Amino acid sequence: MMSNEYIHKLRNSNGYYIDPAISQDWLSQLGQPTNGTVYKAVITARAAYTLGIADAVVCWAVERGHLAAHYESPAVTALSEGIANATVHGSLGVLGMDAYNDDPNGYFSAINDRLADFAYATLPIAIMLRVSLRRLWFHVEDTGRGAIDLRHPHPIKMPLLAGRGRKVMAAMAVRVRHTLNGRRTSMSFPHA
Repeated sequence: MMSNEYIHKLRNSNGYYIDPAISQDWLSQLGQPTNGTVYKAVITARAAYTLGIADAVVCWAVERGHLAAHYESPAVTALSEGIANATVHGSLGVLGMDAYNDDPNGYFSAINDRLADFAYATLPIAIMLRVSLRRLWFHVEDTGRGAIDLRHPHPIKMPLLAGRGRKVMAAMAVRVRHTLNGRRTSMSFPHA
């Protein structure tokens, strides 16, 4: 499917989209929607990494009155980071750049190698939106091994090429939570 078609399907869905490339075996391992869930998309790691998924999902929320338009940009930024972290470190299993001696070529080569491998490229990333009384929650979940230690992030080194995702999410969202041993990131914004 071409990228524009994919984005169109996410943005214009009735709130539920499962990529046909996702194996049904994986769907049972992902969290199920809870009360207040208004949107669920399960997409491949390849689509999550290469397409503007966050824009489509946030646009969906704004157009349906779940998120005020003035929160659109911070929500896109935070959700983009959440999707990138779930994809690269979760589903693809690529460690942070410090594992590659801060060599961007080695780091991005590892990402591209995993994306070229069908078994990794078709692993699922789930994105759910849940409305509570005062907040809209964006949940991003992967099927990776989980985080090593979320309490103590690695120090950020210059030049700042990687390693800032969780800080960006925290700066953009009202609240950020990591659950399921780091396999799910939840970010909240005021409900419109």
